[in-house]
Amino acid sequence: MAHRPRLVVCFVLGLLALAGMACNLSGGPEAPSTSAPAANAPTVDIRVPVNGMSFAEGTNVIIQTVATDSGNGVSRIDLQIDDTAYASNPAPNPAGQSAFMTNFEWQAQGQGLHSLTVTAYRQDGTASAPMSISVNVVAAPPTQPPTATPTSAEPTVAPAEQQAAPTVAPTEPPAPTADTRPRGTTTIGLNVRSGDSTFHPILGALPNGTEVELLARNASSTWYVVPFGLSQGWVSGLYLNITGDTSSLPVQTAPAAPPTALPTAIPATAVPATAVPSGPSVDFRSTVGDGQTYNAGTCFTFFWTTSGVSAVYFDGTGVNGQGQAERCPTASRSYTLHVVFTDGTSRDYSIPVGIK
Repeated sequence: MAHRPRLVVCFVLGLLALAGMACNLSGGPEAPSTSAPAANAPTVDIRVPVNGMSFAEGTNVIIQTVATDSGNGVSRIDLQIDDTAYASNPAPNPAGQSAFMTNFEWQAQGQGLHSLTVTAYRQDGTASAPMSISVNVVAAPPTQPPTATPTSAEPTVAPAEQQAAPTVAPTEPPAPTADTRPRGTTTIGLNVRSGDSTFHPILGALPNGTEVELLARNASSTWYVVPFGLSQGWVSGLYLNITGDTSSLPVQTAPAAPPTALPTAIPATAVPATAVPSGPSVDFRSTVGDGQTYNAGTCFTFFWTTSGVSAVYFDGTGVNGQGQAERCPTASRSYTLHVVFTDGTSRDYSIPVGIK
């Protein structure tokens, strides 16, 4: 009987030891969990193409994305095609910037539906909610072979008629007519748009050196309609080497530009300040002559004045709201002023420079 308290104490200690072992077994490292994006994480959007758009297989598709961030800034945007990482574009400022727009290029391959997903990241790894759209890749239209001119069968002539008929020397068939339809060859990687201005959305792009048939023109013969995918699009004649007589092309009126689009080329003689509907003003101009081409290395000055905006970027670099910069391009290209407004929206103003 004297040993009973000791036995009770031992029993209680044993139970405590078992409880400690249970805690140790359940107290290991937890599996990592995926959390939702932070409330103040970056945001990202796909501007082009639109959800559900169809492309012929082999089409060079431009995927235009824009990301904004009120925190430390966007440092990169990643693109995923279906379930595979496709490309990652870093921002000009590796530490991050409040707005970043970039274009990805993807050659449409594999008939059927494909998902395009973009995600924006800060330098510390904070990610936006992914943005996804679907596009449909269809078979490219077959190339039509030249149609042979049918030859009519010779009439059957009765022997008597054959003797009475005069002898006629055989005539040579007419020589084939050379294809004189106007054509153009791109001098740069050229955007294909839904209308005859840079106001219109981009449908895709033609690689440098691509030859296309010119189907129609606008009234000023500065933009041309070309085949694109299963449909048609407009390209600027500034970046085409044209052969053939374009005056014979029909004049076609392009659809109106979307109401949210703003002029992207403001020549040096333009009236100052283009008003933005929300109240801020943006004036972007240069010494580049409208529609002219220049020798490689020619220098130009670009001027900008803005008010009521939150951020301004020229040629991918953050700048003050008012300033100027000189550029001496060696190849045709466009220079862009990217403006972020106080309501979080952003717009691009571009001035193309044509180099011979």
